Amino acid sequence: MKRIVFVAIAGLTAVSLWLILGRPPTTPPRPPGPATGDSSQSSTPQALLSPPTQSAAAASAKSQTQKGQTVVTTSDKAAVEAYVAEHGLQIINSTALTGGQSLLTLAQPSEDPAIKQLAKSVPGTKVDKNYSVRPTFIPNDTYYLSDQWALPKISAPSAWDVYTGSSSTTIAVVDSGILFSQTINSTTYSHADFPDSKKWTNPGETGMTAPNDSCWTGVAVDKSTNGCDDDNNSLVDDWQGWDFMGGFRGNSGCPNFGSPATYQDPDDPQYILQDNEPQPYSCDNPFSETQLNKNDSNADTIGHGTAVASVAAAATNNAQFIAGLNINAKLMNLRIFDGYGNGYLSDIIAAVDYAAAKGANVINLSLAFNDCSSGFSISTLESALANAKASGIIIVGAAGNEGLTSPGSVCYPASSPNAVAAGASDVNDNRASWSNFGPELDVVAPGLSVLADNAPSAANSNASVNFFSGTSLSAPYVSGLAALLRGLAPAASADDIARFITAQADKVAGMGGANRTDNYGYGRINAWRSLKFAVVGHADGTLVKHPDSPAVYLVEDGQRRYVPQAQIFFSNWSHVDSRVKTITPIDLALSSAEDVGWQEGALLKGSGPEIYALELSGAIMQKRHITSPVAYQSLGYDDNDRINVPDSLLPAGSGADINFGSRHPQGTLVRQTGQLAVYLIDAGQKRYVPNPGVLQSLNKGNFKVFPATAADLALADGNLVTHDEGTLLRGSGSLAVYIIDNQSSVATKRHILSPEVFTMLGYSGSDIIDIPSEQLPASNGSAID
Repeated sequence: MKRIVFVAIAGLTAVSLWLILGRPPTTPPRPPGPATGDSSQSSTPQALLSPPTQSAAAASAKSQTQKGQTVVTTSDKAAVEAYVAEHGLQIINSTALTGGQSLLTLAQPSEDPAIKQLAKSVPGTKVDKNYSVRPTFIPNDTYYLSDQWALPKISAPSAWDVYTGSSSTTIAVVDSGILFSQTINSTTYSHADFPDSKKWTNPGETGMTAPNDSCWTGVAVDKSTNGCDDDNNSLVDDWQGWDFMGGFRGNSGCPNFGSPATYQDPDDPQYILQDNEPQPYSCDNPFSETQLNKNDSNADTIGHGTAVASVAAAATNNAQFIAGLNINAKLMNLRIFDGYGNGYLSDIIAAVDYAAAKGANVINLSLAFNDCSSGFSISTLESALANAKASGIIIVGAAGNEGLTSPGSVCYPASSPNAVAAGASDVNDNRASWSNFGPELDVVAPGLSVLADNAPSAANSNASVNFFSGTSLSAPYVSGLAALLRGLAPAASADDIARFITAQADKVAGMGGANRTDNYGYGRINAWRSLKFAVVGHADGTLVKHPDSPAVYLVEDGQRRYVPQAQIFFSNWSHVDSRVKTITPIDLALSSAEDVGWQEGALLKGSGPEIYALELSGAIMQKRHITSPVAYQSLGYDDNDRINVPDSLLPAGSGADINFGSRHPQGTLVRQTGQLAVYLIDAGQKRYVPNPGVLQSLNKGNFKVFPATAADLALADGNLVTHDEGTLLRGSGSLAVYIIDNQSSVATKRHILSPEVFTMLGYSGSDIIDIPSEQLPASNGSAID
């Protein structure tokens, strides 16, 4: 039985909700539990909850760890069942997870000696308390009746000019249920901002059955209502998400009144443990089993999921209520809270696993465990989060609403390394005073007096929209943005998407010019900058790398060319410095081309005494032996000019020896003694470098100009050397910055239209070469914007 003991959520939540909705409670607020910052409290969730009472508001239809339940995940369910039977333990719930894993809930506490030995006795098994959780919802510090100030604040209108999202992108909202359309006893309740077009539906449980389907009966029937597990995930008719919380059968006024026996509590057939109707309205008051939470003024969390979902992706441009950040994304409805704010670890694990299995792109967790102490983590949930992230899912968590400041104060699961932690900011870009912060915080987003949709109920004056406050509202702004980015950058990893958000966040005044602070993370999210970063790529000739990898690539001819060794990099560009920029999603999407090879003119020395100069013969790089110290010195070389390499890196082919009096190898810059003119030895010719700007752009090896030999000067004159691709130029008397991106061998300049794009591509003033305007290439390419 899942409702043995009942527990209240923290009193602050109830009081805050009433005040935010603009009217005082008609019943006394619940007594608050011990302060979460009280060092005398242990890390167990019970110490951070209000004392159990016999009021409906304090009640939960499911039991929790005060009575002592244990969550078990295992790859060997049979062995766990055998162990449980042998040691007199009781399994009260079992859920099949993906990857051959099983999730079991045991009635006994995790402190039971037999349970402590379970993980050791059965390999591939993890054990945790079935922690109680709560939504990080609505403190009552302040609020503003200012419409949707948050969307312009995060530059959403400009972001929509870039991208409005995709209906193939899905945000899983693990919460109290989203109100789409729910029919109870012939009465239908719906919300105009959540039409069916916004609802994610399970392709495995929709449509008609057909021959060879696992549920084929000889007659085609609707999969969503056939009472059969069409997609073989142990959940029957989960066509629109899943309700992991369930509710009482009650009477005909309760949604679960006619539920089949499939998921009823074996100890109490009147309670349905889970069902396929993940909407917010339910009879979930254990002291009044026929009480519909919609009509209970104490059921103050009914609208939490609807509000969260609306911030991320409410229907937009429909002349109704509010606009969501992600206009086109679908919403996966996963209910784990009842109407009173009670939720449990086992349901969160199952919901995260479900979202991952069903292809969600983003999981929003506007919830927190009561223990926000440093290092708090739950292994079973952490495994589920890690698995989801590994599949490319971006997980966003709410930082918490207690105003905690010490390291570790960001609540779990937002503090997980697998999640993006979102704190709350106000209309002036100040951190909300109650928003938790610390080293784990990634970004802040609007969370104070945010206008959001609601599921109308007695607890909120039956309003369809309200002003809310809490990091619960900040998280879905980040989730909506993450889903927009996933649509634009389908090949990016979850870490890449998180980086696109943090790297392009606005550095607000409170950060004092720092790149990151514990108060604000990397700053307040900027949707336009993040999306813009996802759609701009670097020009040809630019070196790029991923922040998490040492690998460097050259963008060239619309492809990415890998630089395979440090020595090859040095031969082309001397040393790693600011010329290497952070790779963008467009760069990541480029096809791979042949690896970058040695630069002509490079000097190499292997394990022997021989020194070679490199030169192309057709398309083949060859090594040319410099035959004597006299020849070496006559060309102006010294020991600083050569690169020591393993013999395996020396080109296999050999060209003609270089003797005293020979010309310099191709790729070398030379100048006649006493003259200013510089030439590039190239393709058997000497090519004049017409001005210092071109010379500065070349980046040839160690950028050394060698004394010309008579053989160099005797070469025929070739075409003038032009600026290298990827060079940034600015003409005299102008602020316009151009990048060289040659097209069909024609020197071409491309205008970088805005300072924002210039910055997000990683450029700085030191990258620009200032030249007389008349030296700018005449040909113009497409602008970079």
